[in-house]
Amino acid sequence: ATSEPAASQSPYCWLVQDENDRWTPLKRTDSDRLEAVLANGQASGSVQVELGRYDVDLEARKLRSVYWDEPARAVTRSSWFYGRTGAWTPYGEDDAQELEAAFQKLRAGKEV
Repeated sequence: ATSEPAASQSPYCWLVQDENDRWTPLKRTDSDRLEAVLANGQASGSVQVELGRYDVDLEARKLRSVYWDEPARAVTRSSWFYGRTGAWTPYGEDDAQELEAAFQKLRAGKEV
């Protein structure tokens, strides 16, 4: 598993889905570590999170416990969310990337 931290902060947030289908963000250091691995071109393999207690399988987008037996949980990467306060749901990764690209185009147009 890879464990080196990222050099700069990404706008993306990595989230894990709990047993009640609610999404909770991983710690910023863990999100940054996952982003650094993706930035280095690694789209598969596992990355340690939560101080090494869990691994994130990048290809399957699953969080798995290292030391005890519990069901794997879904993880996702997003910067766009919908829902009501306290119950935000991330857009799917492909949709979030399209939204971000469109937002950046609009933003660039306003700065010209």
